[in-house]
Amino acid sequence: MPLWNRLLEAELELMPGARRVLEKFRDAVIPTALVTSEDTKYAEMVTPRFQLAPFLGCVITSDRVLSMKPSPEPYLAAADRLQTPANRVVVFEDSGSGVASVIAAGMYCVAVHGDVHARVELSAATCASRPSTAFLLQTWRSCSAPTTGKTTVNESG
Repeated sequence: MPLWNRLLEAELELMPGARRVLEKFRDAVIPTALVTSEDTKYAEMVTPRFQLAPFLGCVITSDRVLSMKPSPEPYLAAADRLQTPANRVVVFEDSGSGVASVIAAGMYCVAVHGDVHARVELSAATCASRPSTAFLLQTWRSCSAPTTGKTTVNESG
């Protein structure tokens, strides 16, 4: 088994709370997308590993767009596939280039990272926190309550 596959099996984990939030989105019939700077082959390994397919309306990968993060193109492509105006999309992002991409797309950006407050590149996000089920659910409720909000959940920068 190649090294990358072994690392994927042994070390890659979902952010704390991610599965629960995806379940809440699914139950509320809020479409979600995975936007990753990785290629389709990577997404095709990760999606079954974490059983994400039932939660995702689309997957946007680096080889499916012309310009990747920090360009707004990948997030705008996700919004288009979800048939949602950009200003009605909430994105959970964990990288500086991703935050820049989300902001450039005109979307609500939630920076989520274990060291979120020490990472200056995440400071442009609309709000930020360490990953936790409670925070993700609270953010989702506050973002989606006044609208029929759509959400994009990002796996990696």
